[in-house]
Amino acid sequence: MSIQTERSKILLIGAGPVIIGQGGEYDYAAVQAGRYLRASGHSLVVVNSNAAALGTDREEADRTYLEPLNAGVLEQIIIKEQPHAVVTTLGGQTALNLGYRLARDGVFQRYHVELLGPAPETVAHTEDPARLQATLPGLGLPVHRIHAAESIGAGIELGRSLGFPVVVKSRGALEGAGVFTAYNQEELEDFLARAFAMSPERRVSVEESLLGWVEIEAEVLRDRAGASLIVATLENIDPVGVHSGDSAVVLPARSLNPEQRDRFRECATGLVETLGLVGTVNLQFAFRPETGEFRLIEVNPRLTLSAVLAARFTGLPLAELEVRLRLGENLAALGLTGESREPDYTAVKMAAFDLEKFPDADPALNSAMKAVGSVLAFGSDFKEALQKAIRSLANGRYGLGADGSPQDQTQPERRLIREKIINAGPERLFYLRHALKNGYTPAELRKLTGLSGWFLDELVQLVAFEKELTTYALYNLPREVFFKAKRWGFSDRQLAFLLRSTEGEVRKTRKNLGVWPEYQRTGVARSGAPEERGWFSTYASLENGNSAAGEPRFLVVGPGPGRIGAGAERDYNAVKAAEAFAAYGESILVNCNPATAAGGAHPNLKLYWEPLTVEALLNVVERETPQAVVLQFGGGVALELAEPLAGFGVPLRGTAPETLALLRDRIRLQEALENLGVRQPEFRTVKDLQGALEGARAIGYPVRISPAGVPGGEIVYDPAALQRCAERILAGGGGAGIEKFFDNAVGVVLDGLTDGREALVGGIAEHIEEAGIHSGDSALSFPPYTLGNDAFNRLRELSVAVAGGMKLEGLFHLKFALQRETLYLLEIEPGAALTVPFLSKATGVPLVGAAVKILAGFGLVEQKMAAPEPQFTAVKEAVLPFERFPGVDPVLGPEMRSTGAVLGIASDFGLAYIKAQLAAGVTIPAAGTVFMSIREEDRRAFIPIARQLTELGFKILATEETALVLNRQNLPCRTVYRIGEGRPNILDELKNNAVQWIISIPSGPRSTAEESLIRSTAALRGTPIFTTVAGVMAAVAGLARYQEAGGRIKAVQDY
Repeated sequence: MSIQTERSKILLIGAGPVIIGQGGEYDYAAVQAGRYLRASGHSLVVVNSNAAALGTDREEADRTYLEPLNAGVLEQIIIKEQPHAVVTTLGGQTALNLGYRLARDGVFQRYHVELLGPAPETVAHTEDPARLQATLPGLGLPVHRIHAAESIGAGIELGRSLGFPVVVKSRGALEGAGVFTAYNQEELEDFLARAFAMSPERRVSVEESLLGWVEIEAEVLRDRAGASLIVATLENIDPVGVHSGDSAVVLPARSLNPEQRDRFRECATGLVETLGLVGTVNLQFAFRPETGEFRLIEVNPRLTLSAVLAARFTGLPLAELEVRLRLGENLAALGLTGESREPDYTAVKMAAFDLEKFPDADPALNSAMKAVGSVLAFGSDFKEALQKAIRSLANGRYGLGADGSPQDQTQPERRLIREKIINAGPERLFYLRHALKNGYTPAELRKLTGLSGWFLDELVQLVAFEKELTTYALYNLPREVFFKAKRWGFSDRQLAFLLRSTEGEVRKTRKNLGVWPEYQRTGVARSGAPEERGWFSTYASLENGNSAAGEPRFLVVGPGPGRIGAGAERDYNAVKAAEAFAAYGESILVNCNPATAAGGAHPNLKLYWEPLTVEALLNVVERETPQAVVLQFGGGVALELAEPLAGFGVPLRGTAPETLALLRDRIRLQEALENLGVRQPEFRTVKDLQGALEGARAIGYPVRISPAGVPGGEIVYDPAALQRCAERILAGGGGAGIEKFFDNAVGVVLDGLTDGREALVGGIAEHIEEAGIHSGDSALSFPPYTLGNDAFNRLRELSVAVAGGMKLEGLFHLKFALQRETLYLLEIEPGAALTVPFLSKATGVPLVGAAVKILAGFGLVEQKMAAPEPQFTAVKEAVLPFERFPGVDPVLGPEMRSTGAVLGIASDFGLAYIKAQLAAGVTIPAAGTVFMSIREEDRRAFIPIARQLTELGFKILATEETALVLNRQNLPCRTVYRIGEGRPNILDELKNNAVQWIISIPSGPRSTAEESLIRSTAALRGTPIFTTVAGVMAAVAGLARYQEAGGRIKAVQDY
């Protein structure tokens, strides 16, 4: 069968959950390619475990498997579905590794499946240092000193011979992981051990360090006939040594002169041709500006995160093109010829960090990626794009300083400036500005930081112009200077600060002077002299993207930068909403996250790349004049814009700003809920330490304390702990909130729909972990696995009361604690929550689509909506990034720290739970030794768990106190020393691979240093860890069920 010309069944392997280095970009790629394949007549089979992926919705494929991504599962799917071909290049390194293994083991050949991806020998070539280096002399490239290490000992010898610092790379490790810079032998030994553990094939290399060189990438397309095209070049602003995922990136690359650019392009196209690669290829080079030398760093024969940036930058559908080239189409037939496809504008990507959630982690940026998201901004030049990218991060900054933020009010000491610019960190850009204002020269900064001279010159111009602006007032600012300020990316907020005015007055003056942004589609060259146009902005739309005359327009505000708690789930909600609104007119999505799944082949949809600020949104609203602006699908960042946008007369649709303000006022909210008969935990606001101590005593410990108006917080069990937390929180000056915490309560969440008249519960899920663990980090089960009918009925009654009494509209989310048969309402979210993608997939109810219909004027009765009936059990499990933050205790708590989530589905809870664990990368062993460290109050509860583990064939290792309890019950258990008691201790056992599973229940609200060290060591070594009683009980029950039933697979469409 010819896959090009006939209807074929094609299997697409997804990327799995969102993790650091492998984000929502791959959902965008899978959706785009999948929609193309189906539109071309192919039948699409998708396998992925991502709970928040748009591509795993049942309507996005003919057959959808929400299963763990491993070779065994994929072979089962291939046997069952009998696909003609499999795509392995759109699911990141995860899919590439799986394709490599299946092809190497003969699975594709055995079942007559064509591989739409690089052959195993090609993958091996690109990841084999010796073979790859052998191709370079023919291209005129110097050979980089890089050697394969067969063992830790061999790696140490290589490090000594190369000279420190050296780079250690784990070949085949997931993006953002497995690259380490060792400055001494002790670090080298540690990094080699971690690199071997991360490599699927145990392939590790030790390389000469290129620290301080400029890192430049090329995204290349090549067809089977040998034609190639460089579609984009990218340059990291930080030098080699900082992971490209953490560095700011500029497109196109700027540091090369014309001669160097030509040389770079020759090397890139020559290398792709020599290796015989096809499809999208990512090439990473190091460049030394002083000498003009290039060195090859890496070759990726698949679609990467950089390819998605290039696609956003150029407007080219690179995921679709990847598939079409793999299927045999030629670049010429696709209209892709010539030397370059790069537009004449500039784009800047900046990383988003959540390092405050990992306070014990090293905040320095290095070769191991730490960013949890990113933003993308466009501009007529670098300066504009950079400042737009900074304010897109939604962290209170409105450009490169001069915005009136608290961090900008004082000039740091010179010693601190020097420290912050030498050591790369998230705030380095701002300290470079301080350095220039403090008298540092670009040459000095180049020497201290390794940053390119071109980039530093751009900063010099920005700082000089900032100083020039302070010589004016708003009333005498020349129009041409105003234009220049906007073209260089200065926001109205910055201009108000520099001109000693207000943002409102700046906006008014700007409009009076006729200073407007210029909008155009990505991929379209600009025209007109700079003096004849406003500052630059951009949007992406399809050729059929303009609405017919008279059609309504709906504008959806997206969630902004991907962060913990505002990641792929928020993007799913916003994209689903924007696409659903397109059925009722023209739909517009405003967002700045390059990982957004928006941008697939969907008519009548525009995507504006803008910071989510009042200024940017008002500009878009004035250009598009939408009938309705909807905030509820963008999470907290979007909802916070309700009041200022309403003040400008923007036509908001959804829950009213007055209600949003009430929900933020805990005292008024408590009074309103009492009037509705809804119980809440007792709550008080306090202004000082004495008030905090008195309030906690009156409420009764344990209590949760947080900054006033901030959800979540820390759980404290006694006055001493409260005093420590209160002193820190109250130092911020905003007061604190203290509420009763219900220990050992059952957590329950629900997502509902309301049209203002009727309300419907779209799904109820139960937390598996105990109360006190953030719902984003807790496993969830649908349907709930312990709730009775009385609780169900009461939850439905309360949701109707809250929806009507609080005057909600559209989607809403409620979180409850169930203690001793009493339900306490903990949280109301007036919009689409993180749980919406999970419950939509679990129930089969398109919650976002139903909410859009409500907001478009169609009530629940008209939609004939009904409460869903479970067709299967679905368990959502969080994916946590502890292995990226050495030394951080991987214990769960009230602060959310997961980067993504997976789904496990089956006919029963136990099987669904264990599938979710496997999908999350928790490799629960079938046999081996389990280490138990259980706090005193839980030891008796663990007796049946230990007995079940013994019956399953596990050996038990425990500390003295736990072992004593188990031995009294005639349960075999070996005692191990605590750290400091003797040797070998538990840490020795763990490092000697004598322990396959860790069960470590914290001894109290503040874990001991020993417990934290054991858990953090296990996290780095990839040993599965469970830290809650409920989690262990579910895992053991699930393991027993899994051993009994096996890993049965079933497409979602078959339930």
